Amino acid sequence: MNSISSNNKSQRNHAKEIEVTALAFLCHFFEMNFNENSEEFAQEFVSDYKKKFSKTETLNKFETLFNSYKNFENISYTIEEIDFDIFAENDGYALAEGNVTYKAILPNNEFVEFDNQFKLFFYIEAGKWKVFFFKFPGFAW
Repeated sequence: MNSISSNNKSQRNHAKEIEVTALAFLCHFFEMNFNENSEEFAQEFVSDYKKKFSKTETLNKFETLFNSYKNFENISYTIEEIDFDIFAENDGYALAEGNVTYKAILPNNEFVEFDNQFKLFFYIEAGKWKVFFFKFPGFAW
C-alpha cells in the first residue's frame, strides 16, 4: 500500500498522522480514558461481524470493559507496520498493526495477561484519520 492514487499529490505525512492517531488510541486505552472528545474515533464503527456501532455505543463497550478492571500494568506495545491507500485528498484507508502486552488488574487484585497483535483500521473523516474498526487483545465486540 502506502500510495497516493490521485494526481493531486498531498504534502501531508499520512504515515505520521496515522501513527499519532494509533498512539492516541493506545494511550487512551491504557489510561482508561476514551470519551466523546476522543478525536481518534470515527463517528461510526464496524465490528468483526460487520455490525455497525455508533461512537457512543463503542464508548459504552469500552466503559463496560474498563469497569471490569482496576487498572492496567506492565504495558508495552509496538506499532510494527502502517499501510495506507489514498484515493483523493480526503478519501483513503489505512491500517496500523503491532503487538501489545499488558496485565489487566481485577477488583480482587487477580489479573489477566494479554500478549497479542492488535490491528487498527482507519479512514479519513472530516480531513483526519479516524479509527473505524479494530482488533485489540482484551476487547470483544
